[in-house]
Amino acid sequence: MKKKNKWIGFSIFLAFLLIGVQMPALSGAEDEASVSEFDIEVKAGFEEVATSDLESHKVGEYEVMDQGIHPTFEFSASGNKGDDYLEFRGHFLDEEEQSYYLDVDFRRMVRQSFEYDRFQHWLDHDPLNNLNAVYSPADPHIVTHHTDYDMGKDYQIIHSEIKSKTTIALPFIPGGELSFDYRKEMRDGHRQSLTMSKCTSCHVQSHSREIAEETEDYMPSIKARFGKARSAQLALEYSYLYREFKEEGATPTNLYDEGINPRKIGSKPFGDRLWYQNQELEYDQVPKMDKQVHTVKAKGSAPEINTSLFAAYVNSNVKNRDVGIETDSDTASVRISNTSIPGLALDAGFRCMEIRNDDVLVHYQLPTGTNPTYSGTYQSYYPDFEWPYTRKSALSRHDYRGDLKARYTIRPGLSVYGSYEWKQIDRDDYEVAEGETETQTDTYKVGVNARLGPVRTRVRYTYQDIDDQFASSTANGQGGACEAYGTQGITGNWRDGIQYYKFWDTRTQDMSNLPEKRHEIVANATYPIRHNLSLTGNYRWVDEDTISGDGVVNMPSVSLWYAPHPKLSFMLSGMYDDETRESRICIPVFNG
Repeated sequence: MKKKNKWIGFSIFLAFLLIGVQMPALSGAEDEASVSEFDIEVKAGFEEVATSDLESHKVGEYEVMDQGIHPTFEFSASGNKGDDYLEFRGHFLDEEEQSYYLDVDFRRMVRQSFEYDRFQHWLDHDPLNNLNAVYSPADPHIVTHHTDYDMGKDYQIIHSEIKSKTTIALPFIPGGELSFDYRKEMRDGHRQSLTMSKCTSCHVQSHSREIAEETEDYMPSIKARFGKARSAQLALEYSYLYREFKEEGATPTNLYDEGINPRKIGSKPFGDRLWYQNQELEYDQVPKMDKQVHTVKAKGSAPEINTSLFAAYVNSNVKNRDVGIETDSDTASVRISNTSIPGLALDAGFRCMEIRNDDVLVHYQLPTGTNPTYSGTYQSYYPDFEWPYTRKSALSRHDYRGDLKARYTIRPGLSVYGSYEWKQIDRDDYEVAEGETETQTDTYKVGVNARLGPVRTRVRYTYQDIDDQFASSTANGQGGACEAYGTQGITGNWRDGIQYYKFWDTRTQDMSNLPEKRHEIVANATYPIRHNLSLTGNYRWVDEDTISGDGVVNMPSVSLWYAPHPKLSFMLSGMYDDETRESRICIPVFNG
């Protein structure tokens, strides 16, 4: 933890406070007619903390849990002199819990705000004693071991954030404003970091991971507004964001066993698990990142035809400075709304996004020595294995979305609405089914809002048709209980020399717990028994058809609200949830 950060907020705030107190006097000293007002409020007290639970942070996740009596201090002040305005407030409970705010307005020409916030966040520490999901009395050798090198350690993160916003009016541009935003976030502390060790994933190890992160944002922007009230108007805005992220905490290390390849057929099955190479190696590395975003926005309105229009374009680049991998994206969107026809409101929008993510060259040193126990070298045992290889990015894609919404008011207290939304995701290098990279979703909604006397009711029906839902491609084959839906037999298996990553590909049936077709009905009604007493009933029904199963949800509920006093209210509610779901999918609990 960085001690120097503890009092940075208080120090900066005092500096701004001294400047702020002088600004009204300096700016308007010659104007004797200026009206001055200044209010100050100070609060002081004590807070006592007493805990008895060894895991008290579970009920005080964002609280300072130091036991004993602590002084608290709050203050606020606001005032103006003529057209100059000043406001500041602060809160101090502990060096790990403090916040300050300052706002200065100089004749509406220059506005400056400053915020500092610091708080503590307690994290969980997993004891790792729940890793027995793969254990079976029939095969007691299948067991997951674990080692915690910092058993019982309390993990916490200290969050500190500084935000500053400066806005300057530009009188030579209609409605012009020039702004500069700055933000710095610091996270210091420790958290739990897990990794696998030994020959494969049957041994989990836990280390303490130091956190010393810094995120800095710089965002200048410029705005302009054209047009007059009750006539056509146009607002334009451009902003540029530069974000730098870095982690100065030490990357944890772990000792890994030697990878032995290939294994001899008939020997124990872990010989061909090629992991790290018999040395102390880093894991859980947090990369340094840079991000740049260009944003252009335009918003127009034409009151004569009751129409408004919004359009935006965003260009983004994210770079991993440790390995040089970059992600670029371009997003364009437009939305138009119209209320020209009495009682009818129309809204339509479209968005397209392209993501381009760099591919990765996967390479590490293969064992080349011949071991008589494992029948030769890795390359000679698997001559068709291409190494190194380029791993294509699953993130690169085109994303298109469009929607149309309509609402019609038949009479006061009665309206109907409907909408259609279309989504299509086309992945460049990732298949969601054999030979298919596109997922298309069509969503239809219709509903009615009605007031029947004192009763308010709402009913909505939603239907979704999803083509090639994101699934586990070739998740099942045939043979065992996990392979009951395939049509093609396995030519090899993990005990007879086949590469373990190829075993998954020999399955033939796609599986998913995500729906291909989905129906949903939501209805509710509220009856005001008295002005301070009301009864509400809700009902939700869902029917889903998936690739490998289905699901049905019935969920009625009722609630009673009562307010005996304007500042006191009670609510009594009850819900019944009946869900039936079926989804068959082979999960690689133990190496596939």
